[in-house]
Amino acid sequence: MMPLTRLLKRFLTPLGDARGATLYETTAVVAMTAVMAAVAIPMALQSIENSKVSKSANEALTISSAIQKFQEHTGRIPGEVEIKRAGSSFCFLQTGIPSTDPNTGTLLPAVNSLGTSARPFDASEFLGRPCNTLTSTNVLNLNNFLVQKPSEIDYPGWNGPYMEPIAADGWDRAYVFNPLPLMFASKIDDPGQGQFADTAGKIGYGWVLTSGPDRLLQTALTMAQLDPTADDIGRNLGARVIKSAGGQSAASQ
Repeated sequence: MMPLTRLLKRFLTPLGDARGATLYETTAVVAMTAVMAAVAIPMALQSIENSKVSKSANEALTISSAIQKFQEHTGRIPGEVEIKRAGSSFCFLQTGIPSTDPNTGTLLPAVNSLGTSARPFDASEFLGRPCNTLTSTNVLNLNNFLVQKPSEIDYPGWNGPYMEPIAADGWDRAYVFNPLPLMFASKIDDPGQGQFADTAGKIGYGWVLTSGPDRLLQTALTMAQLDPTADDIGRNLGARVIKSAGGQSAASQ
């Protein structure tokens, strides 16, 4: 069989060359080109997917670090005042503002479940409302606390910005932050377990989570580790309690 380079050279020969390429040679070039494309394209797509995973993991770490620094300076968790305020419907935070425009990168991920049958997610004991769903109306914009300066009365000592604006993960879905266990750490921290959760796991762990390639959030907020069967990406801020200038703060695992 004629080498591929030779075949390609034949195709690049000026039209004035009477020899041209035979049907056999043309078919061979097309076939070999298809084989190379079949190998190269999946490799390129996998490389792109890997870069998205790496980007999202790095951003989840950036967000969790920014949250810790915010808490050290202000003595409060981002959104704590707004969530605890009488009549409030807020429960969680997300990067960006709830939107239906994927170009803004603020779409919430689809949620499989915030809890499990054995460890249901329910904040009623602490907030008077369950907070067991994730909707566009019960989330606050995390960037409004970590990037922009919030109310100085509510969050004295703010010394940000603590990160550059972050909107979406690699698949145009927002990062979701569960602040409730960190907000009520003094009431529910179990030193024996070294984690922020009551015995029933009602308000779970301080996750910064994103749903990964499938855009479905499968790691329940009451789980201490990422769901091993899912492609979720995140950081658990509820591993242990440390002392800081502002009081209690969470250190990532």
